[in-house]
Amino acid sequence: FITSVISVCTGTSWGAAGTVGVALMGVAAGLDVPLAAAAGAVVSGAYFGDKISPLSDSTNFASIVADTDLYSHIQHLMYTTLPSFVLAGIVYLIAGHTGAVGDVATPEKVTAIVNALEGLYHFNPLLLLPPALVLWGAVTKRPVIPIMLAACALAIAIGVAIQGFSLQQGLNALMDGFNLSMFSTQGFNVVGIVDDVPRLLNRGGMFSMMSTILLVFCAFSFA
Repeated sequence: FITSVISVCTGTSWGAAGTVGVALMGVAAGLDVPLAAAAGAVVSGAYFGDKISPLSDSTNFASIVADTDLYSHIQHLMYTTLPSFVLAGIVYLIAGHTGAVGDVATPEKVTAIVNALEGLYHFNPLLLLPPALVLWGAVTKRPVIPIMLAACALAIAIGVAIQGFSLQQGLNALMDGFNLSMFSTQGFNVVGIVDDVPRLLNRGGMFSMMSTILLVFCAFSFA
């Protein structure tokens, strides 16, 4: 469920599985959950959002090539996506209550990750506004590109107002992706931080999507 929500908000299955999915695998390892089953749940949720998110590049590309409305395409995807999602949810629910799961405890690694994030960021309910804006745009069927740009602008504004980043750092993150070195200008010591934190945070930006854009150009050339 967590990776499905993240992938719906971001439109990327690999991004959801590679960020929050990695953290969930750490939790599964600490709780003695079978890792193969946990990975299956992570990937299942990630691809659910990638299929029906209006921000998904493959969903947008498919609707454009088929010359159909984006939301009509998503509506028809629901016919196969929702039943499989419900079926997978039932299977994982049953498996989770019948499998040999160890005592529920917070693993030291997860605690270290959470403590590191709390030391870097000022958590606030306002941080949920950008994904909430994206979800609102998806539910109300607003144009995708203006919603994405508005969510980006809102995220940069929150980063400047709440997290203390500069506007230049926000724009750099928009183009090149976020990097932990940005905290150095605020006096934070990022040396020696747990290795999983940079793996979670150092990503994003327009240039990270160049491979997908190149694929689209090549596909259109062949078409």
